[in-house]
Amino acid sequence: MISWLIHRKIDAFEKEFFYDMEYARDLLETSLKAMLLFHKATGMRDYRDGLPKDAWYAAKLVATRAEDCGPCTQLVATMAEQDGQSPEMIRAVLSDRLEDLSDDLRLVVELTRAILRREPTADSLRDAAVKRFGRRGLVSIAFAIISSRLYPTLKYALGYGHTCAVVHVADAPVLIPREAL
Repeated sequence: MISWLIHRKIDAFEKEFFYDMEYARDLLETSLKAMLLFHKATGMRDYRDGLPKDAWYAAKLVATRAEDCGPCTQLVATMAEQDGQSPEMIRAVLSDRLEDLSDDLRLVVELTRAILRREPTADSLRDAAVKRFGRRGLVSIAFAIISSRLYPTLKYALGYGHTCAVVHVADAPVLIPREAL
């Protein structure tokens, strides 16, 4: 019964976002227990406290882009756009056009990249983020990074991460520089 309900949720998600969820079906067919544990682990993906929505999406976009060559990045961009984020902001984050971002967004993008790269500059950027957004905002950034990495990692581990795709925002392709991360 529970597997049937999960299959229906997977089908609905695919239709809503035009996103291939075959990896999720595989996980469910392999082990309901594993699917339920994965779902628990992904619960942090919606946590956003003390952080403006555009900054939260900026962290998600940077982290997803670092892990994925298209489909997951497209999904996060689509979700951001459907949630009212401006296509210009989404494109600027994905294209590393930091000069087109507000100071707050630039800070979040730079912090996220520094964390992912384990750069020493992460310390000063983290301090600046705490001053700007508080500790809850920092936790929101951390959870955005962690949760954005879970899905592409699972897909690649299960053998579903072979397809790269051009990301589109507002029906226009976005040039994503791979060397940025």
